[in-house]
Amino acid sequence: MDNETTYFPKMEPATDEEWQKLQPLIDKAKAEGNPWAYAAGIFRNDPSFDEWVEIMRENRRKADEDPNY
Repeated sequence: MDNETTYFPKMEPATDEEWQKLQPLIDKAKAEGNPWAYAAGIFRNDPSFDEWVEIMRENRRKADEDPNY
C-alpha cells in the first residue's frame, strides 16, 4: 500500500441509509461518553472537506517524493 492510500484512503461518502444504520451506534457512543462520537459526520455535507482531503493527499505525495523533506 502506498503512502497516499495509507494517509488518505479514497472512500465513497456514506449514503443516507448507511447513516441511519450508524446513528444508533453513534448515539450509544455519545451516551457512553466517547468524545469522538460527537465528531461523527460533521463534514458529511461540506464540499470543502473533500477539497481539503485532496489538497492534503497531494501535499503528502509531494513530501514523500522530496528526499529533502
